[in-house]
Amino acid sequence: MRRSIIPSVAVAVLVFSAFGAERPSFSKKDVLNAIAAFRTDPLSDLGRLGGGLVMAYVKTSPDVMVRLTPKVFPIFGKENTLSDDEFATLLAAYDAGSAGSQLKRNKIGDDSYAGDLQLIETYKFLQRRNPKLKVTGIEKLIELDRSGRLKQYVSSP
Repeated sequence: MRRSIIPSVAVAVLVFSAFGAERPSFSKKDVLNAIAAFRTDPLSDLGRLGGGLVMAYVKTSPDVMVRLTPKVFPIFGKENTLSDDEFATLLAAYDAGSAGSQLKRNKIGDDSYAGDLQLIETYKFLQRRNPKLKVTGIEKLIELDRSGRLKQYVSSP
């Protein structure tokens, strides 16, 4: 049975609405715990909830900055044969990588390298579940990482 990470975000929004919060408020520890749960198994209920929490945090918190561009998140448009669930999981992965790095370093500023490392790890996790999954843009990031050029690639204009 496939489930989407989107309901996790919806649950978070409903919880915050119920408590009258205009904007979700999570502690650094909450977010780092959510990232850890997501990294352990992004498709488990706890992992999905963690991914949803991270996505809500990235969207609303001034404590992190995540910038998605086709270069660092090569899933936009093109050959996007991903299901909505796969796309949402990979988006949560990028957010988790970049936001987690910023929170651990106590430094606001997109970390596209950390975002892409988590994107690659989660993509490989999804491939173990679906060996037919292949996204050319992410495969390129994997090759750049293998050759030690990913950090330079994502840092260049």
